[in-house]
Amino acid sequence: MNLLTITLNTIWQHPNGGWVMLITGLAIRLLIQQRRFKRRGLGGLQHFNNFFVGLLTLFLEWVLKWSAIALIVMGIIKIIT
Repeated sequence: MNLLTITLNTIWQHPNGGWVMLITGLAIRLLIQQRRFKRRGLGGLQHFNNFFVGLLTLFLEWVLKWSAIALIVMGIIKIIT
């Protein structure tokens, strides 16, 4: 088993694990949106130093966004059950 699986299993089995996952997912989403807001210029477009930095940043934010959505959904499921 890898570290991510062990960590998620430990959080899932904790009595407050659902709340931890929900708050963590919301915090990740908030940080991503805050970074995007600070990168915007007057025209509303995101500005990067060069193409590859922009490409890498957008890819990492995309991965983090979907990870946060998964955490939020798992947290809600854990809270309900």
